[in-house]
Amino acid sequence: MSVCEVSALVGHESVLQPLRPEADDNFYRRYKTDEHTWLQELKATFAREEGEPLPDFDNLPPSIQDFVSVPGTFFLVSPFYILTTSSLNHMKQQNPESDWHVERFRPNLVIDTLPGVTGLAEQDWIGKVLKMGELVIECSESAPRCGAVTRKQSGFGADASLLRSIVREADQNLGIYGNIQSAGLMNVGDEVCLV
Repeated sequence: MSVCEVSALVGHESVLQPLRPEADDNFYRRYKTDEHTWLQELKATFAREEGEPLPDFDNLPPSIQDFVSVPGTFFLVSPFYILTTSSLNHMKQQNPESDWHVERFRPNLVIDTLPGVTGLAEQDWIGKVLKMGELVIECSESAPRCGAVTRKQSGFGADASLLRSIVREADQNLGIYGNIQSAGLMNVGDEVCLV
């Protein structure tokens, strides 16, 4: 994809950049013209409508205040985002007219929940540990969703009602973030154990 195609997709002039080493922290540093504009820009990315809540920005970790993404990565908040089929099915029931393609949400891991597991299952896993294959992940926090999930992508169109449903029906969170405690190999079909 060319820079022109990317610019057309996002609606403004864009630049493609290669991933740089973690040590090049100036590349990842948030540009702050003053003490408040960066926070206004961050709030704008969540694309909330009048009266809808925003995530708690008062307690942002310093890393999110100082950097646009985790240095050494293009992950905005956490290098691991987990979503369950239970949550997607729950949201489809709340808003069946929308297209709840899993690709909209860009998870690192989609867990196919067992029959009988309903609702926003992974929200109950926060503070617990998942083990699958050799991989061990600490379930750290809920993932508040921003306006990116509403955008047109290859294979499906824009849909602002998705975000309205997530804010209203899921307390603005869909999926959870995880921290890798023990790296290892996992395979499609591995059993997921909640410790």
